[in-house]
Parts: sequence; structure tokens; C-alpha cells
Amino acid sequence: MILACRYGNIDDVRTFINNHDINESGITLQQLVNQAQEDDHQTKALEAAGNERCTHIVDYFVDSAYKNAALNTLMKAHYKGVDRRTNPLMYACESGNLNNVKIMMANHDAKESGMILKKMVNQVGKDSGGYKVTPLMAAARREHFQIVTYLIEQCEADPENSGT
Repeated sequence: MILACRYGNIDDVRTFINNHDINESGITLQQLVNQAQEDDHQTKALEAAGNERCTHIVDYFVDSAYKNAALNTLMKAHYKGVDRRTNPLMYACESGNLNNVKIMMANHDAKESGMILKKMVNQVGKDSGGYKVTPLMAAARREHFQIVTYLIEQCEADPENSGT
């Protein structure tokens, strides 16, 4: 699927998505498009489509996997935007966009994403500089204290999680 995304082959992408069976694979479409491919330097299909500026594939993935209108809009904007090196939550924390953080938290679906909210906000990922950090650390490094407070008080972010 990664190669189909890189080469902009929407027909192959549609075939992958249409033939996806949650009962057989054990993962939702949202998990599938966000799953890192170990044999391809941990690239995710949605990231690959965004990085190659294959906006038609980004639209197709997001429309297939994100049924919530607010999340759908946010995901499309992120993966068509200027900085796709990080996931949308990390990017919102780094850039100080409290509104987008709140949208993602309020509309988080543990069943669809395969992850409870507390785990998501404490998960280590890469910031735009390639450093391994949590969303809380990304916000704190850039002194976005409203986001820091929100993540700790409303989302159970762990300030003791050093990202290692």
C-alpha cells in the first residue's frame, strides 16, 4: 500500500481499502492507514500519501477512516499541509494550536484508533526535528503552557514520562 501511495495509484489504494476485512486483520481502517510499515522505515500510508502530495489519496484515506466531520477536516488539512513529518497531535502541540488539540481529544474514538486517550497522549513520537518526545514534551519545549495544562488536567498526560 505504501508504494501505491508514493506513486499516486488510487486504484491500488482503493483495492487495498475495499478488500480490508476488520475481522480477518483485527484492525480498523483508521489503524490500517496509520500503521507503520516495519519494512519501510516505519512509514505510514497516510503519511506517504501526504509526503508525495497525493491529495486525492489523502482525501480517500481520510474519508474512509475518519467518519467524524471535525477530525476528517483536521486530518485532511494536516496531511495536505506544510509539515507532515509529525502526527497531527504532535504538530498541534508543537505549534501551540490548543483548538486542534481539543478537537482531537474530544473526538477521539478508542475503538476506531485502537488506543485509549490516556495512552495516546503519553505515546512517544517524533517532533518536527526528529526528536522522540510525547505531545506534552513537545508543547512544554515550546512553552505552550495552555496545552501543557490541558493535557495534564484533562487528558491524563504523565509529566514523568520522559519519552524513553
